[in-house]
Amino acid sequence: RLLFDRLSTRDVVTWSALISGYVQLGSPQEALGLYQLMMQEHIAPNGVTFMSSLKACSNLVALYEGTLIHSQIIENGLELEKLICNTLIDMYGKCGMPHHAREVFETMSMRDEVSWSAMIAGYGQLGMADKAVEVFLEMERECVRIDDITLVGILCACTHSGLVKEGCAYFDMMKKRHGILPTSEVCACMVDLLGRAGQITEALAFIKVVEVEPTASVWMALLNACKLSGDINLAQYASQKVRDLDPHCTSAFVLLSNIYVTT
Repeated sequence: RLLFDRLSTRDVVTWSALISGYVQLGSPQEALGLYQLMMQEHIAPNGVTFMSSLKACSNLVALYEGTLIHSQIIENGLELEKLICNTLIDMYGKCGMPHHAREVFETMSMRDEVSWSAMIAGYGQLGMADKAVEVFLEMERECVRIDDITLVGILCACTHSGLVKEGCAYFDMMKKRHGILPTSEVCACMVDLLGRAGQITEALAFIKVVEVEPTASVWMALLNACKLSGDINLAQYASQKVRDLDPHCTSAFVLLSNIYVTT
């Protein structure tokens, strides 16, 4: 940013590089502010600018700003670009507007696994399991490559709808039918699925038998489940596991203290 501020002239590449940098470093507010400043200075954005700015809107759940950027994308004739459409689907899904995401999805002549998975994730985050499964089945019929991101979306949908049996079935099916090995994110989703349903013992058993080494995020999912069940002993165990793997994680301390207060 210091180098950027020192420049006497800046082109779209310069602006886009800094906006993208802010998004990658988890500073979406700064990224969006820079995009708005870019518009005020009448610098014409390109595809990279739009995608980075939309990601900032997704992280901030900034629907109004995201809608404005969408209109600017249309004005620039980029509304059919696959990468931009994928980012729009993700933005509308995270902002709680799945019908807008579906409208973008339906306009696409070429969709990849990212397009389908973003649509599934959008429905999943809102607990619309029936819609998420509908898109997944359509994805299978179209013979689109299914990956671990797709599985995360389906598991989230099952979690928010309380469909434990169905979520476990999808987890098993992904391994057997599609050869997808579980990632730490998938494992965290499974623990969350079981934990929210009050199946704490099953969640711990899953962690112990799953093929991947559990990360701090997996143990955090179990710790969250302990808050719902009020299991202090298991909460202490999970909290220690988090601290062992990530000594700088303060969330485990905060969550554990909240469990002490509420039980």
